[in-house]
Amino acid sequence: MRRPGCRVGRRSCLGLLGVLVLAGVGSPALGQQALTGLGVVPDSDPANNTVSTPDLVLLGRGNTSSFGVCRLVSGADVDYYGVFFDSAFAGGVSAFMTTPLGGYPGSLQTPDTLLQSRNIPDALLASSDDAGSDYAGGVVVAARGSLVRVMNPQVTVWVTYFRVQSLGGASAGPYGVTASISGGETSYAPFREIEPNDTPATATRLNQRTLDNMLIGAELGSSGIDQDWYAVPLGRGDVLAAFTTPMANIPANLQRPDTIVDVFAPDGATTLVTDDDAGTDIIYNYNTSAVTSLTARGSAVRLVAPAAGTYFLRVRGFNAAATGSYTLTLSRFPANLCPADVDGNGAIGANDLTILLNSFGQTCP
Repeated sequence: MRRPGCRVGRRSCLGLLGVLVLAGVGSPALGQQALTGLGVVPDSDPANNTVSTPDLVLLGRGNTSSFGVCRLVSGADVDYYGVFFDSAFAGGVSAFMTTPLGGYPGSLQTPDTLLQSRNIPDALLASSDDAGSDYAGGVVVAARGSLVRVMNPQVTVWVTYFRVQSLGGASAGPYGVTASISGGETSYAPFREIEPNDTPATATRLNQRTLDNMLIGAELGSSGIDQDWYAVPLGRGDVLAAFTTPMANIPANLQRPDTIVDVFAPDGATTLVTDDDAGTDIIYNYNTSAVTSLTARGSAVRLVAPAAGTYFLRVRGFNAAATGSYTLTLSRFPANLCPADVDGNGAIGANDLTILLNSFGQTCP
């Protein structure tokens, strides 16, 4: 039973069927078809309070993602999630990020989450407290969400367990989940960047319909000065959560490319938030249980859109040596500030009615 007040993704009718689709097919233009591996994160509290009874977040052979909004019902609550990875490649990566939504829309700081990667029999592998850079209420705020990436250097079937809890048991409330599994060739990702995309004018344009849950395979070119721009349509109050996973050195490590992520206002020039290194990264050999800690070189940002418009997300390298393939995982948690404001301009007017009337009788997928 899903806990009261836990809103899963907009395509909740897919349930777990969406995450049972295996990725690994060619990619169309961004946003032109349903995302391969699309899923919504379930929350079966209190059944998911132990590592032996986690909620399944993702199942696949790599390069797929999932999202959802769940809740810590009290400061003592813990939620376990499992990522099942049938990897056909050495160096598969499971990544899991939280976005606190209890203070929405003014802040992204409640609940202050502590995210852990654990194994059976519930031994701690890695822990993340504050990860990334956040923008809410029109200002940059201290991050209170968490991010962990786990890479397995072996070709095997394996499960990563993630535990979400409140830091120090001091807060509760809803939080967003953005999760992905990346493996092998990033060209197998459900979506690919479209080059050239080195400027706001040539940015790879993302489709709002699939932006709720998106995994993009991309590469920073060998020149060392490549920049990848993405045009991100957001409604007023929408929350964007995004992180990069460096893939160029797998299965050795997750250290290249060392990315920086910037988010710009719709003018393409005003920087809202920037992040360099975010999260906790480890190598976990599922066959031997050996754990190696890594310095995080991926980036993470969260943003509450102050107005409707097309924002710009830029991925760039930390220096000239920061080249190679990476994945970009994004989630959009849609606002519900004013349900009748269909066009997202902050006012209910004739255009909203026109949109509704023109859509009358259509069948939604």
